[in-house]
Amino acid sequence: MLPSPSLPPDDLLFEILLRLPPEPHCLHRAALDPITGHRRCVRLGRLGGHVQACNAAVLGEQETRREGSFRVAFVFTGEGRASACLYSSETGAWGKLITAEARCGDVDKKPSALAAGALYWVLDDGHILELHLGKESLAVVEPPPGALALYGGNIQLMYAADGALGLAGMEVFSLQLWRREAGRDGIASSWVLRKTINLDLFTPQPRAGLRVIPVPPVELLGVDEHGIFTFIWTMEGIFMVHLEDEMLKKNSFALLTLFDM
Repeated sequence: MLPSPSLPPDDLLFEILLRLPPEPHCLHRAALDPITGHRRCVRLGRLGGHVQACNAAVLGEQETRREGSFRVAFVFTGEGRASACLYSSETGAWGKLITAEARCGDVDKKPSALAAGALYWVLDDGHILELHLGKESLAVVEPPPGALALYGGNIQLMYAADGALGLAGMEVFSLQLWRREAGRDGIASSWVLRKTINLDLFTPQPRAGLRVIPVPPVELLGVDEHGIFTFIWTMEGIFMVHLEDEMLKKNSFALLTLFDM
């Protein structure tokens, strides 16, 4: 039986942060107001021994206009099971425990994507975990065909056009952008490859002292929440790629340290 999301007084949001490498900056924003320095602590129930991985996201509270209100979506996996619960700052409490019916892998460390009223996380078996915020349901979603073999772990979920779920995958020097489209019945969905961006300019050139080429040679670091640009790591440094006009901009060392935290 899965653990109850009871809230012992000594489990604070800081405990959530410790469980979520790399640094979940969105949770820092929820816990600490950068202007006033006010800190909000969210108590978290103790997790069962079967839990192997967890992740979280912070959302604005849509059902109220009260300034500073938010929700926390917390997901955890282990032994083929996935569960989630939602916290509301309005009630100061966690909601019911939500469990996926299908068995699945463990949730990845990558950040979630918000699209079409749901949060999505990458699973280590290549599938996608979907937490529908309105229905409060948890399901396992198929990725684009062959995505795990094609991209390995070099993918990022993202917001796509018209609010749909998108996926960015890096195949060596080719950045491919997918969009999940609903079927005519409004239920069945399929993935459509909508764009490919050629990044051959980052192919390492023969030079003295270069003996080892990193794999992957171009790595996806993240996509902004509006699906407009992505950050990539290359041997030449970190670049921002605009996903519409395909323009590249090299970023400063300050950004590099952000991703290395």
